[in-house]
Amino acid sequence: MKLIRTILRYVVAFLVITYGFAKLNGSQFTILDSELDKPLGQVSGFWLTWYYFGYSKFYGNLIAIAQVLGGVLLLFGRTTLLGACFLLPIIANIILVDIFFSIDPGALLVALFIEVTLLIILGPN
Repeated sequence: MKLIRTILRYVVAFLVITYGFAKLNGSQFTILDSELDKPLGQVSGFWLTWYYFGYSKFYGNLIAIAQVLGGVLLLFGRTTLLGACFLLPIIANIILVDIFFSIDPGALLVALFIEVTLLIILGPN
């Protein structure tokens, strides 16, 4: 079971670091011009959410840095517990946003996988 938890923490670290860097380089929280041209009532929850979270560069970068930091903490055995505890509420919030604002179901599945995996990592503690 220890080997499985080790593999899972590396997978989760890779995922959250990837998502963090996607926010830092503008791949996430960036809205398409075609969505900006639509009347507000025609814009989906996904694009409204993306616009809202992307409105403040500081906020997007803060979330990104938190994800990268949490992922890096997961990479080392001595900081795994801290990284998992740090990421747990961040990912929980992402899950809630994905559910309540109709974000892509694939993104929700990834977030749920990460959250469950963090709970598995925390299990022995």
